[in-house]
Amino acid sequence: MGVYRMFDIYLYNPGSKRFEKLKEPDYSRSSCSCLCDVTAEKSKKLLKTGCRGGARWHQDVYRFGKKGILEWVATKEQPEE
Repeated sequence: MGVYRMFDIYLYNPGSKRFEKLKEPDYSRSSCSCLCDVTAEKSKKLLKTGCRGGARWHQDVYRFGKKGILEWVATKEQPEE
């Protein structure tokens, strides 16, 4: 995509004692359609992605649901720097 750092994320499964690739979330409500420019907010247990749409930057916020599935929480427009 050019301006993004795209990620494949693996989580450790204690049952199988292996790392398993994170299933990507449903992107139907988000602005970004990839796990790009990912950051984690450990204290709030959030995963954030960033992408550009036209002349604006967007940030999608995700949280792990009860079944361990990454769920969309919100989309925010990033202020210009």
